[in-house]
Amino acid sequence: MIVSLTTEETRQMFLYLSKQIIANQSLLIELDKKVGGKAHGGEITKGFSAIIDTLSQQRPFDINDIFKDSGIAMLSSTKGFSGIIFGTLFLGGVSGMPIIDELHVKQLSAIFDKASQILKAWGADHIDGKIMIHTFESAIIAFSHSAKEGDTLLQALQVGEISAKEALEHLKHYQTSFDPAIYISEKVVSYYDPGAAIIWLILKSMREWVASLENVRSTMNA
Repeated sequence: MIVSLTTEETRQMFLYLSKQIIANQSLLIELDKKVGGKAHGGEITKGFSAIIDTLSQQRPFDINDIFKDSGIAMLSSTKGFSGIIFGTLFLGGVSGMPIIDELHVKQLSAIFDKASQILKAWGADHIDGKIMIHTFESAIIAFSHSAKEGDTLLQALQVGEISAKEALEHLKHYQTSFDPAIYISEKVVSYYDPGAAIIWLILKSMREWVASLENVRSTMNA
């Protein structure tokens, strides 16, 4: 049972989640096409590539640095609304916080909650921004409740991931289209919001990495 992550484990988790977002670039580009944009598949992966470059440097880090440097890398390497959202998500959560040496579930909950509050206060008139923020907030409410119940980091990430996926499903985009094969002019189709999908992928990747770390620790202690 993982109680906390060290600085190095947190760094490796961020490297892993960044690689997972990049690995899903084709999915994000396809979702982008549905909304007529390019920020998520075409731009946001630049930000996660910049995070990998930044966190791969051989220099001292503390956990606050990992969040802050990831946010700065995102903001400085991407264009458009999406880069601002995700840069703020990483950077805003640790703003003003004392140095963190080990990342406990309650600390990660506090970081997520602060980032969510900043994003809401910053505001998002664009509908896609609202969907991203709502998805994140839904996950954080569940994560925070799990942390208060004394759940492990893995358990909290699991409920956060599930809540993000439920919000992703609930907030699908719907549109009508013409299907020439069967001559139906109002065929309803739905698709995931690309920004909300990234929120889910981030939490899913965090959960996967912590689960793999638990397996490694269990094997070593067997």
